[in-house]
Amino acid sequence: MLEWINALLDLFGSFCLWLLQAPFYGSVTVGYVLVAMALMGILFNFLIRRFR
Repeated sequence: MLEWINALLDLFGSFCLWLLQAPFYGSVTVGYVLVAMALMGILFNFLIRRFR
């Protein structure tokens, strides 16, 4: 039972690493795009709450 859970976690971890290292456009990886989108979401959320 634990081997199956461990294999599933290893598969999920390798998928996350692949997603963060996959090339998006030239040297820009998908991980950089996801981090930038998260930071812009936080920034927009802060600005919208600040101006209300």
